[in-house]
Amino acid sequence: MASYLNGMVAPAQHHGRLSALQFEGGALALLAAINRIAGENDRMVASMGRRERDRVHAVRELLEANIDTPPTLAELSRRVGVNVTTLSQQFRQAFGYTIFGYLRVRRLEHAQQLLRETDLPVSQVAYRVGFSNPGAFATAYRRHFGHVPRDEPRPIAADGGCSPIH
Repeated sequence: MASYLNGMVAPAQHHGRLSALQFEGGALALLAAINRIAGENDRMVASMGRRERDRVHAVRELLEANIDTPPTLAELSRRVGVNVTTLSQQFRQAFGYTIFGYLRVRRLEHAQQLLRETDLPVSQVAYRVGFSNPGAFATAYRRHFGHVPRDEPRPIAADGGCSPIH
């Protein structure tokens, strides 16, 4: 999928209408790849029993509700009544991520939302989404989004000027 994104954001090899067609082709290829991946995930989840689906969805809800201070893997498995290994396998099958890989992505997405909608300093955003080290947060953010948090578009300050980037 990264190759599709690189093709879409790379400098246009053509100009005018051909450039627009190149971009459109890259966008369609990306959508096709996303659709293929989503279809594979749907088939995997469909192959799970109702109890297993309910279990992994309950874990996802617990993670979402406690994004900044999540329960441990042992606590999660105890809450849903299955051993850690089985829970981990079922969660990965359902969502395509390990439990804490999923949590990391959701934390970063929440951080991006906070950066775009508030004027909180980057370090405060990092702490709010559960990172104890702002440097580790910035590294994870860059790896996930392709740019550092301070490069995220920030809201306009109430006085009409730009809010400071922290």
